[in-house]
Amino acid sequence: MIRSVPTFAFTARGPYHAIGLLEGLVVGQWRAGVDPVVAFDAYVSSLREASQRSPKGVGSLAIIDAANPPSGLQEAAHRIYTEFGPKLVCLARVIETHGFRAAAFHSALSALNAKAPCKTANFDCVNAAASWAAATMRASVASTFTTEQVVEAVEEIKASLGSRSDRA
Repeated sequence: MIRSVPTFAFTARGPYHAIGLLEGLVVGQWRAGVDPVVAFDAYVSSLREASQRSPKGVGSLAIIDAANPPSGLQEAAHRIYTEFGPKLVCLARVIETHGFRAAAFHSALSALNAKAPCKTANFDCVNAAASWAAATMRASVASTFTTEQVVEAVEEIKASLGSRSDRA
């Protein structure tokens, strides 16, 4: 049996966020300046699409480079956990903010991780998160994408958003 090679496709883009799918993995990046309501709606829409494509389960790799955890983060997480609960396989989050802001994000996300209905992990670099997400999805739902494909998807997302200096 010949299997098709998984490809990455964008599902949402804005000036401060970009989201796409690689099989059942939602890959997205949020930067400072993002409208949390718009980004959350796009993320949920992408999770729904991933659920249709991968009925056995979905995962997420989120790259966060924002000033502060957005207000309503706990409520948004609760809505995702409620809607997608049993279908969620893993949530990987890469915190690209540094210093106090990174500590604030890690603290907020650790509290959310404790309530998640799936495997969760926070990372400081994309490669580690991509490797973990690929392995977790492969073990849970027999996904076929590789760590390298996840990293390439992240590179496409970052390229679509341009450099941070373009936003200033």
